[in-house]
Amino acid sequence: MALEDTALALIRQFGEDRQVELRIASTAPADPTKPWEVDPTDPGTVVLNLPAVVVPIRRSLIDGNSVQQGDETVLIAALSLGTIVPTVADKIIDEGTEKNIVSLDRIRPGKTDFLYKLQVRAP
Repeated sequence: MALEDTALALIRQFGEDRQVELRIASTAPADPTKPWEVDPTDPGTVVLNLPAVVVPIRRSLIDGNSVQQGDETVLIAALSLGTIVPTVADKIIDEGTEKNIVSLDRIRPGKTDFLYKLQVRAP
């Protein structure tokens, strides 16, 4: 089992589905059986339900600037996004609350993305 498969399996096991609103994606998937594969000629927004793990950020990391009270970490397996790479322009809709992505880390040993670690904040 590849590292990417392991990340997705663990997130599916311990996470819950979250809505991810991707403004970089497309309203018209190139292949309807793969909603993450976007049609680059039709830019727009797509909302996907993806397995994710959401955890509060430890209090000791709150500095009032880059990390604020209420910020959370969201882990998403890269395999669940296909070719899409999230950016800070995207949103997470967590239990009905839209949250901004304020920072993100691409965990990618070598040149293969296997996990995205997002810091999210409610407006």
